[in-house]
Amino acid sequence: MADYWPQVITGAAGLLGTVVGGFITWGIQHRTAERERAARKRALEVALAAEIDSFLDLMEHRNHVAAVRAIIAANRAGTHTLPGRWLTDDERKTSPFPFFDANIASLGLLDVDTLRDLATFHRRIAGVRATLISAIDGAFANTPANVVADIMERELALWSNAVSLGRAVARALREAAS
Repeated sequence: MADYWPQVITGAAGLLGTVVGGFITWGIQHRTAERERAARKRALEVALAAEIDSFLDLMEHRNHVAAVRAIIAANRAGTHTLPGRWLTDDERKTSPFPFFDANIASLGLLDVDTLRDLATFHRRIAGVRATLISAIDGAFANTPANVVADIMERELALWSNAVSLGRAVARALREAAS
């Protein structure tokens, strides 16, 4: 009778060591990846919140809301009035949210509700910017004053909604990061 038990025991011990070692390695790698993902998510949340806050702060300092209200009042009074050159040529060519644009691929790290609100905020800002740029470019030059007033009122309402949503999103991002 052949004495094969030492080889079986050696083989089984080797197999068991490989399996256990593999699970330990997998566990360590998984945990490391989760920590890295959490760090990337936190950095993304903080940076997006800062970008939104910075943008809203700039818009508040430029006081466009008061200017739009004056445009609405002038048009309601019958004086055809349009926005002036509120955006520089560089601002027209670039996004007001470069960090957001550069990190589109990472937005999936955010929770679904925050991501939905963030996307909605960006679309609303883009819509207001598109109308503003159209007005600056003369799209409403031959539009009756009362219609211009209506358009500006709708844009002002959309802007107000976007600002409120932006503040809420920035707050949610900061809270998630803490």
